[in-house]
This record gives sequence, C-alpha cells and structure tokens, in this order.
Amino acid sequence: MSVDTMIFAVAQFIEDEFGATCDWTIGTNLFVGALPEKRPDGTDMPIRCAVILEHDPGALVPDLPDWAEAPFQIWNRGEDYEEAHQDAWCLFNSIHGTAGWTLPVIAGWVDSHTYDAMVINAMGKPAPIENPDKRGRFIFSTNYLFSIADAPELAEIGMPFELDVLGNLMPSRKEHFSPLASCNLAAYTNLMPTLLSTIQDDHMELDLLENIIPKE
Repeated sequence: MSVDTMIFAVAQFIEDEFGATCDWTIGTNLFVGALPEKRPDGTDMPIRCAVILEHDPGALVPDLPDWAEAPFQIWNRGEDYEEAHQDAWCLFNSIHGTAGWTLPVIAGWVDSHTYDAMVINAMGKPAPIENPDKRGRFIFSTNYLFSIADAPELAEIGMPFELDVLGNLMPSRKEHFSPLASCNLAAYTNLMPTLLSTIQDDHMELDLLENIIPKE
C-alpha cells in the first residue's frame, strides 16, 4: 500500500466533514505533518490551531497488502484550557468509533489514492500535555488509529455473504461471528478487525476467503 498522500487525505477529510462543526481549515488553523512558523500566506500563526502528526509507521497485514493500521496524532492548542479542551473533544466525538469513510483524493500527486477508512478509533481520550506551556497556552493531544483499505474489493463489497460459513471454517473463532445469514457493508466494516485477526491467528488461506466474499 502506498501511503504517500494518506496524512493529507486525513487532513482533508477532517476539514471536509467536520471543518464547519469544529472550525478547522487547512492552512488557516489546521496543519499537516508539522507546525509551521508562519501560515502559507505569510501571516502569523494563530494561538488556536491543530496539527496532524504521524510518529508511528503503523502495522501492515502480510496477507492483505492493501490494508494498513495507520496511527495519527492530532495535537491542538488554545488560548485557555476550555478552548483547547472543547476543540479536542469536538473532533473526538465526531470521528471516534465511526466507520465506512472514503477519504478525499489529493489532487496534484502522481501517486494519489482513494483510501477507505473502514474503522476510526481513538487510542485514548483527549488529554492535556502542556497545561499551560511556557507562553501560557494550553495544548491537548489525541491519538487515533485509522484502519485503511486501499483496495476497491475490500471497500466496495455491498453484497451479502454467509457469516456462518466463516464460523464453520474456523470453529475456534466461531463465537466472533454473528448467526445472521448475511450482512451489509456497515456490518462487514465492523466485522473486519476481527476477521483480520482470525486470518492471522488461524493462518486462513486468502484465496479461500475470496471464495466466501465474492467480488463484483
């Protein structure tokens, strides 16, 4: 999986989906990769701002090369504790525990991809890390894990498939699978983390999985 544009896609996703609700605009008060000394237009940086950071390379699944567990840190600053606290929790309440997002394609990149955030979970609650800093500003940090698919066949499955077949193939993991006869895309998305874990633990052959989940 190419991850060249993933962090930029995450930033654009936050602006597009939650910019109005949480008041974040890329280049104005939302930044990617590092906190610059100046805004792109040369004006001074605002006290209230946020930056999306990547510190951990994340985890890849050997049997599913188009799947990645991508961690991102969202660092935000405010003039006082209440402002920084509200900003951090606005994003937390908006994206934690959600699923089935298609991230924006970043124009102008040679290797732009359509990434599908199958599941987004916070790795912990927003927490103050400088309370305040040496200049009297308050800073919060929240870590998120994006389960990203880069393959249309993973992201676009909408047809039902037999869940109990999975349980029958993997008896030791049968308790993980619903007895329902079929599921839609939303249910498939929720099932995917367990399914990936099962594939790794039980060494299930990927071509067998492909026979169970038909492609369009």
